[in-house]
Amino acid sequence: MRAFFLIVVALQILSLSPQSATAQSCDGVVTPLAFFACFDDEVAALQKEEESLHQKDLASLTGGDRLAAAREQTAWTASLSARCDFDQLILGLLAAKDVMRGHRCLVEAYLSRIRKIVQSKHAIVSRIQDAPEKISLSTSFFTMVAARDDEPEASSELERIQQQYWFETFALFPPNQLQPRWTIAMAAYVSERQANDAARLAKTFAIAANPQVIRLPAGSSPDWVPVWDRPPISGMRKADHAYADRPSINQSEVMQKVVGCYNKRVKSDKLITIEEMFDCSGFWVTPKALMRCSLREQCPVYQDTVAGREALDRALQERGLNRGSILALWEEDVPAMPTRANIDRCRSHSIEAAFKDCVAQTIPQSRQNELPIASQSQPKGNGWRVSLIRSISQICNC
Repeated sequence: MRAFFLIVVALQILSLSPQSATAQSCDGVVTPLAFFACFDDEVAALQKEEESLHQKDLASLTGGDRLAAAREQTAWTASLSARCDFDQLILGLLAAKDVMRGHRCLVEAYLSRIRKIVQSKHAIVSRIQDAPEKISLSTSFFTMVAARDDEPEASSELERIQQQYWFETFALFPPNQLQPRWTIAMAAYVSERQANDAARLAKTFAIAANPQVIRLPAGSSPDWVPVWDRPPISGMRKADHAYADRPSINQSEVMQKVVGCYNKRVKSDKLITIEEMFDCSGFWVTPKALMRCSLREQCPVYQDTVAGREALDRALQERGLNRGSILALWEEDVPAMPTRANIDRCRSHSIEAAFKDCVAQTIPQSRQNELPIASQSQPKGNGWRVSLIRSISQICNC
């Protein structure tokens, strides 16, 4: 509330000069549109993202197509003030609702524009920088959007995120002293401002409900390199790492194989060992991976490579299992889920990202990375919770 109060006070001294937000500085008298671009961090991040994507798209065009795209961008930018009714603002009579409406309008306008630009598949943004020779203030920050306990599960999550947000670049980092888990970054070795902008975009795009900005200690060795860094569309740029040559797998096909093999044995009232699952499906599956596969969201299996088998054995040993152990669903692997009451309460948020953030806040911090974020478009009540339980019930025949 204090932030909105300060915005209202600031807006009440604005001039309604017709200058564009991108053409003037943030000093002195500014227009309402420029004010949001200057002092609303979420809008400012979206504006920079939209402009960057537009420039990337423009660079891929020539001749008449390039000229048409440039004119379309100019016309769209010029229409923003009228689109959000900033031309109707009366000096000295602004209320908090005007500021909230303006913020919401600009966020939705920029998201809509970004969705249109990235349809070309040429506009791609990357904040994943190579490790510098020496860590400095401008190269010490990271933005993390997801973390998983093991490499296969993290790789599956990376594939899902990258497929959905093809216009961004992500990288998978192995555990180190700073981050004990496998971590997916949206920004790496960047400045604090760039990392914070990436975090705001991650929340607005609903990539992550609670992205983390971390900083490498001053003077630390820049030896944290990604397992892989996957630029969208053009394929995978492999890093110099033991797992970098691991072939990609089709998640949908893997899910069908794993669930099919498990159901076949269960329906015959037979148990299946981890080794027998491999013989049937061609993949090494842990109890936790089986749970994920059953939810039809991702299937973090281990492939039959030296590195894959070593990682499998480590994961099994943590639970006192081996390859000859019975493969079964464990209750502790069921993802955290919000209650019906909390989902319904959060529907008061009109913006999708705000709704998802609200839902995520109802889950304990330690389990938020497991949350299968709901959508406002899903049926009210406990529908998605029921779907999750139904998926588990089908695979365990219970």
